[in-house]
Amino acid sequence: MTLEEMCEELRKRPGRGGNCIKETTVQKYLETVSSVLEDAKKNDIIPFNPAHRVRKKHFEKEVQHIPQKYEMGKLMRAIQNEPILYRAYYTLAITTGLRRGELCALQWRDITGACELTVRRSRSCASGQIVESDTKSHRERIVTIPMGIWELLMALRQQQVLHSGVPDGEQPIFTDPDGRVPHPDTFTRHLRKLYKQCGLSEDYHLHTLRHFYATYLLQEGTSKQVAASLLGHADTAFFGADLLPPTGRGETAGRKADARFAEQPNIRAMLHL
Repeated sequence: MTLEEMCEELRKRPGRGGNCIKETTVQKYLETVSSVLEDAKKNDIIPFNPAHRVRKKHFEKEVQHIPQKYEMGKLMRAIQNEPILYRAYYTLAITTGLRRGELCALQWRDITGACELTVRRSRSCASGQIVESDTKSHRERIVTIPMGIWELLMALRQQQVLHSGVPDGEQPIFTDPDGRVPHPDTFTRHLRKLYKQCGLSEDYHLHTLRHFYATYLLQEGTSKQVAASLLGHADTAFFGADLLPPTGRGETAGRKADARFAEQPNIRAMLHL
């Protein structure tokens, strides 16, 4: 089966509600396969990445629904009552904008300094199989995390130590107390339950937390170049009109120019960290 045929077969598959899956989902599958093939090319297993030759279909991107701060406050209050696995996962997602696959692929050895993570890999599900590859941008990046999140991660580690002994450096950070690694969809489904519990929009999903963080950065005056670097994008093209803050509240030349600014006091106060 060629990659073009794979995409056509995916387009025929039923999605939520019995309708055909969205073109964005097809492109995500193709991106996952492309990441694996890119690794093979780098290791001289194949001469080129055939996914780069697949002609993509044009499609209209959906308007992204960005939560208001009061909505995120409601969500965070609900998260505080969750088991530490979910509490640490979702709070880290909100305060760093990491992708789902990047969060799921984090290992204890990726804590490379005090309040510092190195994002190296992505873990996703394609055609029912769990696949690990490099990040979407094919580059590592260092992410600085607030002290409150650092303490949550250390508490999660202590729970794992008590149940299963000291975790191996290559063990994923987000595992059950017995060391079992949850399926990435587990975090997506559980968050939907929390959204419903809080009376929030059904249009919100796990990636919504990333969009919230991107919007927050721009509203706080972070330049688009710095925000893109923090979010693991090579350029600023992904900032659509729905992610841009109101006129006059966006880019302020030179403000927060360091791509690793750490404490983000406003977001910490808002989320009660």
